[in-house]
Amino acid sequence: MWIVVKDSKYHLRHVCKHEDGLSTYGWTKHNGRDFGHQLLVDQGITFTTAFLKSKEEDSGYGGDWTVRITVQAHKWVMLSTSYHF
Repeated sequence: MWIVVKDSKYHLRHVCKHEDGLSTYGWTKHNGRDFGHQLLVDQGITFTTAFLKSKEEDSGYGGDWTVRITVQAHKWVMLSTSYHF
């Protein structure tokens, strides 16, 4: 989830839809089962997420997921944006 300010109002984002106005979003790689990589670009901020599922002996039901989230601001001044992970 992340919060952006648009038109002097706060907007909470937790999903990506076409009408949200993100310049880029979607999967760049995935196999539909146990790994995926996606890219989201929202108001000068690039989010990349990578998901990996492991099924070890001690894993929970169906396996365990690991996620890596990377955030890169395109501009130095991003004081009106908060990120909550």
